Amino acid sequence: MTQAFDDVDTIVENGECVYSLSWDSDAPGGAGVERVYLLDGVYAVALDDGDVFGPYQSLKEAMVSHEELHLVGEAAIAIESLIFFGLNLSFMRAVNRKFLW
Repeated sequence: MTQAFDDVDTIVENGECVYSLSWDSDAPGGAGVERVYLLDGVYAVALDDGDVFGPYQSLKEAMVSHEELHLVGEAAIAIESLIFFGLNLSFMRAVNRKFLW
């Protein structure tokens, strides 16, 4: 049975990072990492500015709720995921050009 977590900080602090998007715009202060964490079937989003959001029932729900996680532009330098094997920047950029989330 999935435990419900109302405190997104608990998910971020104790969960596993299952998706991250790193970016660097080559401008001062223009770099960071956005992450999605999973704890007992519940997801939370931690943005680079320190804001946390959730809980979400699926990775898709978490990602589409925050364009920072799915709009992969030219400043993106790395994507890491424990769920999406083989995910890469070229693929995500192509998806962004073809589809609207």
